[in-house]
Amino acid sequence: LPQLSAANVQYRTQTGVNITGLTNQNIDPDIYDVGGTSTTVPNNKFTIQRIYSFTSNNVKILPGQALYNSMADAVAAIGSEAFVTEPSIKANGMLRGFLVIQKGTVALNNPLNAKFIEASRIAGTSGASSASSGLLEVVPLWKSNTDGGLYQSNDILNFNGYLYKNLTGANTDTTPENDTVNWVKTIDLAIQLSDADGDTKIEVEQAADEDIIRFTTSGTERLRLDGSRIEPLNNGNSVFIGENAGTDTVSSSTNNVFIGQNTGSSITTGNGNIGIGLDALQSNTTGAYNIGIGPNAGRYIADGSTPRETGANSIYIGKDSKANADGTSNEIVIGTNVFGKGSNTITLGSGASTELHTAADIISKRFHTIWKSNINIYAVNAVVLYNGALYKNLTGSNTAVAPDADTTNWKEIG
Repeated sequence: LPQLSAANVQYRTQTGVNITGLTNQNIDPDIYDVGGTSTTVPNNKFTIQRIYSFTSNNVKILPGQALYNSMADAVAAIGSEAFVTEPSIKANGMLRGFLVIQKGTVALNNPLNAKFIEASRIAGTSGASSASSGLLEVVPLWKSNTDGGLYQSNDILNFNGYLYKNLTGANTDTTPENDTVNWVKTIDLAIQLSDADGDTKIEVEQAADEDIIRFTTSGTERLRLDGSRIEPLNNGNSVFIGENAGTDTVSSSTNNVFIGQNTGSSITTGNGNIGIGLDALQSNTTGAYNIGIGPNAGRYIADGSTPRETGANSIYIGKDSKANADGTSNEIVIGTNVFGKGSNTITLGSGASTELHTAADIISKRFHTIWKSNINIYAVNAVVLYNGALYKNLTGSNTAVAPDADTTNWKEIG
């Protein structure tokens, strides 16, 4: 810490109770603050004491308010510990630094038991009474064995902007980047957020100035943010968005898009499906090239409880739209709580629907809403509507002569 001329220190709790007088000259490693009460630190535990100076040249220390199992745990928590600062100290004192200390410590120069960390080395704490998470600044710099670098297993040190974890409790004069026996590099905080073993992480610069954010879990890169694009990464070229959407077995099914909670969650080998909405296509396992849009769309068959697990090339649009049976193909069902009529059928609306409106002509294989001249689109037995009457085609041919006059090709049927 920067040198202070005051030789006396006073310990105070978060509620303003003085634990010692201003004439105290000793650091006390054995107390911590539990809700304003001075309490004995359990054996082998570490705490973080905060040191403040005042214009009166007094020095006051707030004992730690949490317990840690190791020096490394305590150092790593400095920027994030929930700490209550006594009001008068917060208003009038200057935070000078942190003392991470183990119960029973008698020598403050032993780095295994005590470490001083300047507040000015923690982002946002210079001259303030609270800390933010400038972790790379908080973690002590590595020292060689010759320079007094004594470390325990799992201690974390900063060397050249990288964090290294001690593996053995030993240290040499070889730098951590080259001493792979005693040290392992964990993360570069400037470009990466990672878990302890490094297999789950967020990277912002895997290559120099690439400006891509990468998300990795269990050692596999899952997602990238590249410019305005969101790029899910998997062997199956699939997109799963929503809690429990799709399945982790992406290598067995390909080209699926599932958006919504539980959407497509049973898929095994089915390819090319699209499900949008809560539980849409939720039961589908091996069915391919199906579309389900709406809550529970395509999830069940007609009885409303039996799963539709197989079937292909079918479309279900609307809440609770259902297949006629499991395994149907080329079945189209549109409407709320409507079930289909089986393979190769189209169902529009439920029994509550009373009218079908369209502004265009309806042309099907066998029925046309209006006759058109000089176009040969009519098959034998095709039915057209002309001047309020229905006519059936007799020959598969058509001319410019209207059906009521063209008795060669047309016959009125009603």
